[in-house]
Amino acid sequence: PVVADGGTVAVSGNAVRPDELAVSGSPANDLLQQYRSTIYRHDMMLRAISLEMGEVDPSGADSLHYRALAAKTDSISAAWESLRGDFVRENNASPVAAFLVYIYAPGDATRPQADSMLRLVDTTAHNAFVDRLRALRQKPSGR
Repeated sequence: PVVADGGTVAVSGNAVRPDELAVSGSPANDLLQQYRSTIYRHDMMLRAISLEMGEVDPSGADSLHYRALAAKTDSISAAWESLRGDFVRENNASPVAAFLVYIYAPGDATRPQADSMLRLVDTTAHNAFVDRLRALRQKPSGR
């Protein structure tokens, strides 16, 4: 997301790769860019493994290699999740924290899961992502 906060933001990057665009100029955008820089290496590794997994037959002669790739994916994903958790805890009052919690929330989040997610962020902060997390809590079964 782009958070303008009523000010001016700068967008840089290549329009052919929108997931790599960098937005700066507000504290929230700068913080989100900091997070993206932190997880960039993990993201690139997961993309490379995903491509390789697509070329490997999960049955037969390639099954051992496929399982090794799956194990690497699990390990990298766990490290990424840990980095995200640390980042959210360190920046829990920022809309970026609420954004990260919301976008990685399960689509069928239960009320206890939504309550748990709300405890990760500063709920006194008024932003769209805290509101969306609160809305998850109100739905019988997620989004």
